[in-house]
Amino acid sequence: MRTLRGAAAPSPRRRGIGMIRVSKEREGMTSPEMQRTAIQQCADANGVEIVDWVEGIDESGSDRKSAWWPRLDESIARMEAGEYEVILVWRFSRVGRQRLRWAIALDRVDTLGGAILSATEPIESATASGRFARGMLGELNAYQSELIGEQWKETHERRRRAGLPHGGHQRFGYLLVEGRFEPDPVTGPILAEVYRRAIRGDGSGRITRWLNEEGILTTSGLPWLNTNLFQMLDGGFGAGLIVHRPGWKNKRLPKAQWKFYPGAHDAVISADEWAAYWARRLERSEPSRTIEARHLLTGLIYCADCGGRMHYSHHRYVCTTATRYKGLGRAVVTVSAEIAEAAVGDWVMTLAEDTDALLAARVATTKKRVRSVNDAEAIDRRVARIDERMATLTIQALDKTIPEAAYQATIRKLDAERASLTSRQKSLELVNAQREADVREVAVTLSSAWRSLETHARRQALLKVAAAVLIRPGRGAQRALVIPRWDLRS
Repeated sequence: MRTLRGAAAPSPRRRGIGMIRVSKEREGMTSPEMQRTAIQQCADANGVEIVDWVEGIDESGSDRKSAWWPRLDESIARMEAGEYEVILVWRFSRVGRQRLRWAIALDRVDTLGGAILSATEPIESATASGRFARGMLGELNAYQSELIGEQWKETHERRRRAGLPHGGHQRFGYLLVEGRFEPDPVTGPILAEVYRRAIRGDGSGRITRWLNEEGILTTSGLPWLNTNLFQMLDGGFGAGLIVHRPGWKNKRLPKAQWKFYPGAHDAVISADEWAAYWARRLERSEPSRTIEARHLLTGLIYCADCGGRMHYSHHRYVCTTATRYKGLGRAVVTVSAEIAEAAVGDWVMTLAEDTDALLAARVATTKKRVRSVNDAEAIDRRVARIDERMATLTIQALDKTIPEAAYQATIRKLDAERASLTSRQKSLELVNAQREADVREVAVTLSSAWRSLETHARRQALLKVAAAVLIRPGRGAQRALVIPRWDLRS
């Protein structure tokens, strides 16, 4: 077949990834399947071959702690590595609704010469007008996110004044009748009994075991766990109260700072019973750190099958998670305390001989980490990238292609990151040298004195060198695997 001389060769297809995000699965949402279809059609129309998909289900685009941000950072890092040139989304708001995150993502992609395409917002970012429109969409998305947050805040405040909890989901011990909660004649007395058992000193394990033995299930139809039991009781709903916790997402907030308000529902326990329960919980909310474990591996030993902790029972260490579901056909991983502790002792005795190999493994592990900044070369590369991004942002600000507020916020963040990296670089050599000396000293001292130490002293020393002891299913002493602490902290 003859070809026409001078005919233009077909341009190669660009590579891209499709990014799908849904804040919360609910009726009326744009489903991941609908987003995928629209993105694929957009890719076909623009000559882009989708080489991968990234999905974030039930992940917020405005919450600073959302799991979506690591996914976005990793995706742009893959673009920096040359895996593709285009990111395709259903709408630009799927990238994120935070001004700073949006500006940083655009800057990184534009610096690479890449593109972010929206399947439903056909904006040409190669022109100044297109970039202006794209920036205005980002500002609009941030505005909508903040507006939604303000509306939810007003809604929660209105519900609090009406004596209603923040959420309208089902509560144990109550029936939800036409938007109001009424004590359940069946589970209401059970909730009151749970409070009374807690007041007289029964722990969560004993109460949970009683509930499960009686066949009483949670509102979700599942067996009770220690964690969700006191989470329910602490809310005070059974006492006719609703709780408002400032900074409620901070799970470490002291209970003394919680605020309770009268609820619109009836209580199943008296005010005196609630006062007695809450006083006991305040006493136990800050557990004493002076109480020492009686067994060597308590708090250090984990089940390799499910990742849960193991506890000491009748001269054995038993998987706590599997024990809770013992009646549901789940195998329980156990190990003799003598075998597990002997395996740890053998590991300790070889520490002095294996210190060089362990330190070498720590360095090798550190260098393999993608986000590691524990060596001088990695720090130099990150500082160089920050300088390049700051220069690009300055040019964009002068061209007025990004808002001034976003520019200032991004520059401040990058400048702080650069200063932190520079400071880390100066102290890195000294820190690594001191760490290596500490590891050698502890290893040699512990291995020589291990057999003469009491259990308490052994445990304190072991905590300095061992991060965890994993017990694998099966038989024999080889089931125990000790994870050195420096492997996790390097």
